[in-house]
Amino acid sequence: MPYVNNNVYLELAKLDYNNCQALHRSEWDNILRWYSESELREYGLSKQELLFGYYLAAATIYEPERSLERLAWAKTSALIQTITSNFNDDEETRTAFVNEFLDTVNLLDYSNARRSNLNKTRRGLVGALVRTLDFLSLDTFVTHGQEIIHDLHHSWGRWLSSWQSEGDRHGEAYLLVQMINLSGGNLLSDDLLSNPQYRQLLSLTNRVCHRLHSYKNDKAYGSSNTNTESITTPEIESDMQKLVQLVLQNQSDGIDSKIKNSFLAVAKSLYYAVHCDQGTINLHIAKVLFERVL
Repeated sequence: MPYVNNNVYLELAKLDYNNCQALHRSEWDNILRWYSESELREYGLSKQELLFGYYLAAATIYEPERSLERLAWAKTSALIQTITSNFNDDEETRTAFVNEFLDTVNLLDYSNARRSNLNKTRRGLVGALVRTLDFLSLDTFVTHGQEIIHDLHHSWGRWLSSWQSEGDRHGEAYLLVQMINLSGGNLLSDDLLSNPQYRQLLSLTNRVCHRLHSYKNDKAYGSSNTNTESITTPEIESDMQKLVQLVLQNQSDGIDSKIKNSFLAVAKSLYYAVHCDQGTINLHIAKVLFERVL
């Protein structure tokens, strides 16, 4: 123990933690600038909701070298929440938003979102989404040498199409995983996307996250179907166990461990959000992001 448990290692650990926290604080400033420039407050997203989204990303993917993945996660979560809260009323309004997005990325005419006053909210959010994807693509190209803009458009288009028809956030986990991996320079080849193990990871993660969302909503509205003594349900517990086994067991399935871990990271973050009350979460945010270790 004297070789491990000593004051020199302790001081080095504190210094390392505080340096990492300083980087996360810098990223939070970046997120706030993006939030202001994208005018997300005007579309109903509060700064507290934005902070919680970034905190989940930073507490889960904390390594300094994975900054782009954290930013992609936080911005994607913020955009999903803002878009669904503004256009979830009926299929017609969702369809109009999806068509606007597809037209914009196909024509590459972002100026329309600024010139026209017709449905300002829809055009403003489409413009914010497209510009965000452009910047994420540029940053990834500079950092990893990978061109991902078409993959980003495809991932968002696929999720938007699902949301358009179903009217809920089913498939959100798929989008977050895609954004994390693409921003980390992990290209998602056709062989990978058709890999049975990858598809099983995707199915399990989507199902866990969708059930957790439903459970959280039932809990918030006091549904009689929700067991308030348990934080989840047997179905969620079973799927989480299967997901952990798929991610952690050593298999020659051709899937990079970083990609597999991204599925578990997204599921665990939502599991945490459902488990903890708001007071506890606020305490954790303060300690993780804003209080230096002395």
